[in-house]
Amino acid sequence: MNAGGITVHLLNDGAAEQTVTITVREYPDRVLATADVTVPASEGGKAGEASKELRFSFSSPGDRYLQIEMDDGVDVTTLGYNVSVTHSIWKDSSTYILIIIVIIVIAVVAYLRMRGLPGKKTRPAKTFTEMEAEKKAGKGIAPSGGSKRQKYDKGDKRK
Repeated sequence: MNAGGITVHLLNDGAAEQTVTITVREYPDRVLATADVTVPASEGGKAGEASKELRFSFSSPGDRYLQIEMDDGVDVTTLGYNVSVTHSIWKDSSTYILIIIVIIVIAVVAYLRMRGLPGKKTRPAKTFTEMEAEKKAGKGIAPSGGSKRQKYDKGDKRK
């Protein structure tokens, strides 16, 4: 739980709404999160309800003791919880180094595929002079003879 939070649910059975300040501390004095929550008054015999999620994080794994303090301006209520923080792979530099190495390998493989693998037989590139010679050699071939065109003459009686 390197990055996490806690959700606090509040009930108000009084006739007026109340604003409660919630403070989450890592024992003894490090403040992790704080928030003000307005809890509505009870209505029709049903207590007013409010919830608030407080987000915080720890920099290292281990067991922690959290104090949740709720202050409504008159009374202060404090609750304590033991929290076990586990190790996150995203906190290690070796994870990021491994990701960078994989990206570099993928880029090299893609580059070699696009260029053609080294040692692969490819036909040699033609020079401009060779292409011109082939073009001129192609012009020397006479086109195949097709059918002769005959002109229609209405008065011709050669049939």
